[in-house]
Amino acid sequence: MNSTTDAELVTRLNAGDASAFAALYERHKDWTFRIALRFCENSTDAAEIVQEVFLRWLRQFPGFQPRARLTTYLYAAARNIALDRRRRDKRLRFKADWSEPDQPTVRVPEAVGDSDTQSLRAALAKLPDGHREVLLMRIVDDMSVDEVAQSLGVAQGTVKSRLARALEQLRQLMADP
Repeated sequence: MNSTTDAELVTRLNAGDASAFAALYERHKDWTFRIALRFCENSTDAAEIVQEVFLRWLRQFPGFQPRARLTTYLYAAARNIALDRRRRDKRLRFKADWSEPDQPTVRVPEAVGDSDTQSLRAALAKLPDGHREVLLMRIVDDMSVDEVAQSLGVAQGTVKSRLARALEQLRQLMADP
C-alpha cells in the first residue's frame, strides 16, 4: 500500500517528478471514470473524458496548488467537460436532424443486486438532477458539503438544502411503492 498522500505527489509533480503524475493518475482514474459515466452515454465517452480531465490538469503544472481534496477538482473537471461535450454534441445533432434529445444531466450509477437495490436505483432516477447530483456526491463519492459546494460552484447552504430535499424526496419515493 502506498502511503504517499496526494499533496505530497502534487508537490513532487510541481518539482518535475513525472512518476508523481503517473501515481496520481493510477490512484484517481477509476473514480474519475465513475463520475464521468454519470454524465455521458457510454464507457467510451467516459474514458475520453477521463483522459481529457487528466490532460487539462497536467497542463496546470508546475504551479498547481490544491485548495481542497484532489477529488473535488477532478469531479468539477469531469462534470464540466462532460456537460461541454453534451452541449456541443446536442448542437451538432440539432443541426443534423433538427431534433433535441431529452437527456438527464446526471445518470444514476448502474446497480446490480436485489429488489431493494433496484427500488433505490429507480427512486434515485426520479429525483431532480440537481438533488440527485448532490446526494450522489455526498453519499456515494463521500465528498464533504464544502467539497460538493466547491465542485459545483454553489454556496454550502445550497448544497445542504438540496441534500435535505433529496433525502426527503427519496424517503417519500421509497415509502410509496
